[in-house]
Amino acid sequence: MAPPKNKKRRSRKRARTGPGGAAPKAEGTGAAPDPKPQPVKVTKAQRAQKARETRRAAPGPPSVKADRSEAPKPIWHPLPITEGLILVGIVVAAIGLFSQSTGLVLGGLALLVLSSLELAVREHMAGYRSHTSLISAVVAMVCAVGLGLILNVADIGLPQWPLLFVAIFVFAGMFRVLRLKFKERSGGLTYRV
Repeated sequence: MAPPKNKKRRSRKRARTGPGGAAPKAEGTGAAPDPKPQPVKVTKAQRAQKARETRRAAPGPPSVKADRSEAPKPIWHPLPITEGLILVGIVVAAIGLFSQSTGLVLGGLALLVLSSLELAVREHMAGYRSHTSLISAVVAMVCAVGLGLILNVADIGLPQWPLLFVAIFVFAGMFRVLRLKFKERSGGLTYRV
């Protein structure tokens, strides 16, 4: 005997389960559906801190490539004073060149050198990027020029060429000290880019 054709077949699909294996709540029963978890917002400072902690905790040597989020912040952080001084120095030096004013050119260059040197020292001492040669050269030049001015003002009849040896000696000493300081701050690296 053949089964009747008008019988309905039941579906054998499995009931969907929610988290933890529990069946979902039926709609219309008054139970509110589970809210979706909101993504946690992470700030730049938190990402930078996490990157530093990861770098320190890593078993191998730190990365030679410096991450932008690791850049040290100045004490005037929200205000871009260093970048502003660099821009002002460029503008003043350009105005001095077009107006043929030596004072404006020297003033603009002084602003450029000082603000760039501040940035280089900050990055170097934080172990972010190595500026050993630049800082050592500036210190050696300042020492040699300062000693030359003192000898000139005191009217001591020494030749100027021994100042070159003073500059080389100061450069070598500062280079060694700054290289060791950067190695200590960067986790063993002698340079980073």
